[in-house]
Amino acid sequence: MHSNYKNVTDLSTVYKYIKNSEIVAFDYETAPDEEYRQEEKAALDPHKAHIVGCSFSVLQGTGIYVPIAHKTGQNADKDEFFVFLRDFLTDEGIIKVAHNLSFESQMSYAMGIVIKPPVYDTMSAAQMTLKNSYEFRGLRECGLKKLANEICSEPLPSFDTVTKERRTIAKNVNFGTFYGLFPKGLQKTLKFKAGIEKTEQECRDIIENLKSGYRGLSTWQANTIAEAYRTTYSETYLGRRRYLPGIRSDNFSVKSFAQRCALNTPIQGTAADILKLSVGRILMGLDKRPWLKPILQIHDELTFIVPEDKLKEAVIFIKGCMEAKPFEEFNLPLIAEASAGKTFGTMEELEDI
Repeated sequence: MHSNYKNVTDLSTVYKYIKNSEIVAFDYETAPDEEYRQEEKAALDPHKAHIVGCSFSVLQGTGIYVPIAHKTGQNADKDEFFVFLRDFLTDEGIIKVAHNLSFESQMSYAMGIVIKPPVYDTMSAAQMTLKNSYEFRGLRECGLKKLANEICSEPLPSFDTVTKERRTIAKNVNFGTFYGLFPKGLQKTLKFKAGIEKTEQECRDIIENLKSGYRGLSTWQANTIAEAYRTTYSETYLGRRRYLPGIRSDNFSVKSFAQRCALNTPIQGTAADILKLSVGRILMGLDKRPWLKPILQIHDELTFIVPEDKLKEAVIFIKGCMEAKPFEEFNLPLIAEASAGKTFGTMEELEDI
């Protein structure tokens, strides 16, 4: 599918884009006012934040973004934009669509604008479908195991307990140690997440064993937390920031959480940046591959609909986009694995492509 997203500072282009459209989706980008920049959620408070830009879309695969208060780059004229915005939000001939419309309504009201119907809130629509869980951990409680037994005439196989124990320990030790988990915390994690009983001393030995193999880890942790304390934010390698005002808190729980976030951002935040770059490369190649349909992202996995006769071409292209060096200093190999099948349940790894 051809995509066309633009950054626009000329309001005549904005008028032209939404002209004669009966349905327009919009979304505010906000930032905290200067005096509230240290407050973690100030950007979500209409009394402590301001609009820095707004995006609009009238057609799938297209959209424009209008910057009005960015500190870098060119901005549209703010006064002219708010005149346009008032006209748009009060036009009863346009269906205004937003995700969590209550936020846009509060921000607009703070500027003296009351959004007039007709409107459509995609978050409200999602809630009305009774989708009150936004992750997949609860699916096993929805009768899928029973259904699989009825359809396939055999129960789902269970994981080998030793394999599960090893996997759980490895996952929690690696993540926990990198993010500053103490032996007692690891002990509780293993007990409640996997029913694995370990003494506090055993957990201490596990953590120390990992640190002895990576002797620079403790120094990196201390330096990262100290830098976050100095600046009140942590960054990914590419410079995307996560503000952490709680790192200077006197409350132990608040401060500990901020410290874990400070350690998390350079690792998982950078991993997220790398995937975003990969997705960008893929999107730029879709014009030449109209048969390639991206449909889903789950963490670092991407799912596509591909014609069977185009499978090899698709895999080579996608792997090339995902394995490309994300930035010059990156000196680790990126390996993308591919699986294919007519359904999720029939996916098999492709080893010969």
